Order: sequence, then C-alpha cells, then structure tokens
Amino acid sequence: MNKNILRELKAGRLVIVIGNDLSLVRLKKKDIAKYNDLLSIMASAIEDDDCIKININEYLAYVIWNEYEPLKKPPTPYNLNNVVEVLIGDRIAKVDEIKDQIMDIVNDFSPEQIVLDPFKKLAKIRNIKTILSVNFDNFLELAFEAEDIKVNPSINFSIQDNNQLDGKIDRDKSLASIFNLMGNVEDSDFAITEEMQLEYLYRLLLGKAVDKGGDTKALFDSVKNKPILFLGCSLPNWFMRFFIRIISEDRFKFGRSKFVASDRTSQDIDLSTFLNFNDTNVIPIGSSVLKTQNAEILYKNSIEFIDKLFEESEKIASIKTNNEVLYKEKIFLSYSWGDKPLIKKMKNEFEKCGVELFFDDDDLRNGENFDETISEYINKCDYILPLISNNSINRKDSYVYEKEWTQAIHVEKFKKSNKLFKEGQQTYIRPYIIDETSPVDERIPAEIRNKKITSIPSEDNFGEIVRKFIKENNLTEIEK
Repeated sequence: MNKNILRELKAGRLVIVIGNDLSLVRLKKKDIAKYNDLLSIMASAIEDDDCIKININEYLAYVIWNEYEPLKKPPTPYNLNNVVEVLIGDRIAKVDEIKDQIMDIVNDFSPEQIVLDPFKKLAKIRNIKTILSVNFDNFLELAFEAEDIKVNPSINFSIQDNNQLDGKIDRDKSLASIFNLMGNVEDSDFAITEEMQLEYLYRLLLGKAVDKGGDTKALFDSVKNKPILFLGCSLPNWFMRFFIRIISEDRFKFGRSKFVASDRTSQDIDLSTFLNFNDTNVIPIGSSVLKTQNAEILYKNSIEFIDKLFEESEKIASIKTNNEVLYKEKIFLSYSWGDKPLIKKMKNEFEKCGVELFFDDDDLRNGENFDETISEYINKCDYILPLISNNSINRKDSYVYEKEWTQAIHVEKFKKSNKLFKEGQQTYIRPYIIDETSPVDERIPAEIRNKKITSIPSEDNFGEIVRKFIKENNLTEIEK
C-alpha cells in the first residue's frame, strides 16, 4: 500500500472520489440466458457459482439495447454511453424514458444482487470524511445504511436550472459527507452519457463561480488543500484529465497530492504517462508487472485495492483503540534529520500514551508537496515541540530552523492575538533540549530561548517527559 496514502488517511485528510469500477451486481446465469448477446455479457463478467458478477453500467447497456433493438447489432464499444447515444440519435428512445428505465432496474435490485462489500468497507473507514462519487447508483448510501453508520444527507448535483441546491442543510462534521457529482437515481436527474457528465462538470465550475454559500461551495471547501484518491474512476482519457484538474483546483504540476487507483488507467499508456509525469501517482492495477520501480504492490482491480486500504485502516484504528486513554490534542515534533533515531523513540512514547502527533519521516520527504504538508500541520497542531540539539541549531538555513521554527513563532503570535488557545493554555511552543546544548545558547532563536526549556537527560526519560507534558498541558481525554 502506498505509504503517502496511508499517511494522509491516518491524518484524516484523504478525500475519496469513487467511480463505476466499484459498482457490481450479482445475477443468476439463468436470468440472463434470454439475452441475444449472452456471449458479450459473459465475456465481461466474473463467474460466481450459478451467478455472475458484472459491472452495472455494462449490464444496463445490455438490458437497454435488448429492450429497444434486440435484433440489431449493438454499437462498438458496447457500453452504456454508446447505447444511449445511438438510441437517442436514431430517435428510438428519449433520454427521460431511458432514465426512468434505469431507475426502475436499479431500484428493483434486491440486497443480495448488489455487491455492497467494497462500499461497506469504505463506509467503515473512520478517517474518511469526504466522498465524491461520479456514479449515478445509490450503492454507497445503501452500504452506510446496511452497516448502520450515520452519514450526512447526500448532496445530489443537478443540471436542471429548476433544481438548484441551496446548501442550507446543517452538516455534522464528525460524519462522512457524500457528494454525488453526476446526480443520483434517488432523484430524477443524473448523467448517463459522457456528454451529460461533461455538462455536470461544467455546472460545477459555473456553480463555483457564482455560488457563495451553497452546495457547490460546500463541495470545494471539503476538498480544499486535501490529497485526493480517485478510486475506481476508469473515465475516458480526455475526461479524466479535465476531471482531475477541476476537482483538485490546482495545476497538475503544482497542486496537492493526487492518486489514481482505477481498473483501466494503468492500461491506458498515454493517460498513465501523462498523470505520472504531472505529479499524479498512478497505482498499478491490472498490470502484468508484479512490481514497479518503487516496489508498489500490484492489485488485480480497484476492489482489491479497497480491501487492502480497509485492512490498513483497521491497523491504524487498532493502534488508537489499544490505548487505555486517547487525547484530542495533536502534537508536532520538530527535529533535525540527524536526530531522527532518537526522536523516533520519543514518538513511540507519545503514541503509547494515546497522543496523536505528526512525525516527519522518509516517506514524506520523498513524497509530493513536502513544504505544503509541513506548513499545514504546523498551522493545525495544538502544540509544536522544537527538539533542540546541536544538529538543529548549527545552521540557521537548515529546514527545521528556517522553515519550521520560524513558522511556529508566527503561528503562536497569531493564535495569541486571536485568542485561539484553549482555556488555560499559555503557549503553543514547548521546547526541549535532547543533547548537551545549553538552554541559553544564542544559536537558539530568541523567541524560543526566552521560553521555559526542558532538558531531557537521556532517552530513558522519554516516558516520564511525555506523561509530564500531558499533565502540565491538561490534554483533553477522548471518550471511546
């Protein structure tokens, strides 16, 4: 599993965008035997005893074509977009008629026919708070309901002028929020062709320009400056590039971290090359290559990727729940790279005591948007602990000195002037000395040197220091 994805997941920053690769239905073989193009159906399906598992869009393409043109050769490629475009273009059916038929088919699926497992696993990943969907089905909502997990009411976008969303729903920030970007079968408006998808995307852009307080603003506020994982989104090459650019709000080369884990993206050499060249990490899915240069694991499909993501999320959750006490406050450890082995032991003591912290390590240094990520964590943490040593103060142009400590000093001034400290909190910066450096050493920035600095005699004292920090700063226990 990509370590940068896990880092962002653990921090609760990861935004998920789900696509149609995940939407499967399970059907009895005897029930599909009536279709003329049975061989085409079987070729794209997964056999499961006396049933098959098939992508819902592919299944809908077969059903709708057989409904209207059972004796004619289907379009190539044989997919929902092409089926709908041919039927509308030849004036055999109207858009609303096809939509009504799709709604009836989807709503008639029994719980046993819908493959909800991947959606259930996504619903159970506690750190995911924002999910965007380009699917028109309601499988994700059904998964939350099946697992009895509370979720905010879904926002279903529309291209109908008379059905604009007002954004007035009060949203619980502790619950996940679902944004159905291409509409949903629970409403009457949803995209079933690429042209319609493009129109929905255009309306998102239009809404962003004019909507100052509605659901479009809520959408872009939810993804602002956050890493995005496009999961199971096997969209056309041209659309995928445009879609990622719009949702992320950043230029490809200069934006936040972006990851793509979709069934057909790796097989599209042109698209995957473009994405990889432009700071978008394409997870190898469905490729014959067992390992990439960075030893990334191969996944058969995006659903298998979800299985692994869920497994890793459970490990993260178990680390937290194994502690007898958990604390609300988040701590930033600011240290010199040369002190990393020692600071890692200090980090372990904090985690044993139930304190969540940010720890800069190799994976982040090798990842994308390093400066941006560090800056955001310094701004959002409750305390920053400058860990002073000869390594950290020997050069004023070092990263920890020039970037982290300088920003921390500005952040503390801002928090003080805007009264952002919690009740009883006196300082945001809590410095410690981890070697023989004198607390009055003039190489220490004056704003830090003038504070109470605690010296740590040896690593054997880390446990005592952490427990004292928790008590002195009256950290807030979280009820399990």
